[in-house]
Amino acid sequence: MDVDADAQRFTQSTMSYISMAGLVTALDQLMPLGEGRLEAHSRRPSGRLIKGARALGWTPFRALEDASASPHIVSLTNSEAGAERAVDAVRRNRIVCGVRNGRIRISLAPYNNRIDVDALIDVLASL
Repeated sequence: MDVDADAQRFTQSTMSYISMAGLVTALDQLMPLGEGRLEAHSRRPSGRLIKGARALGWTPFRALEDASASPHIVSLTNSEAGAERAVDAVRRNRIVCGVRNGRIRISLAPYNNRIDVDALIDVLASL
């Protein structure tokens, strides 16, 4: 690997201008709602998801009450179902999620609601 010896090695890439425009628009829409309102909304679907997933043998990485937990991110594990298999099934049902460290990682957005969460729980129940 060739590393420049001068200050050029510290030059960072720039963010996509279209991404910046999207970020500004998103923040303009979200900030008036208020942090507390957004957090309260996140706790409702994430609590529903954790409760429904637990009933199916899925364990959250962090409890919603954990101070280090983020209410809009839920990470689930199930040794029998397996994250890769579950994510494949979830994605086939047009639900967006990912895999992190052998767990399903679900990021709940402000527009997600109980219908979205119930659809995800239904897919997990079908495994």
